[in-house]
Amino acid sequence: MNTRARGHPGCGHIPLEIDGHHVHRFEDNAKLGREAFGAGNLPLAVPVNGRLESFRDFMRVVGEEFKIDGLDQLDPPDWTVLI
Repeated sequence: MNTRARGHPGCGHIPLEIDGHHVHRFEDNAKLGREAFGAGNLPLAVPVNGRLESFRDFMRVVGEEFKIDGLDQLDPPDWTVLI
């Protein structure tokens, strides 16, 4: 539940509930101030576009979030067959 986003300027794009894969963006949580960066999970999250069903899906999201072109083209490491 993203209840802490309510009432904070610039957080209107954050859905109240997320069912599935999500990302905790620094810029969203920074709007809450220092208390957002405690020992636990960051309080605000947004849904990920698409499903994360493979290593490449995960790397696609990391590439999008960190602005790294082609990250999803990396070959999966050998250990991913064990997952």
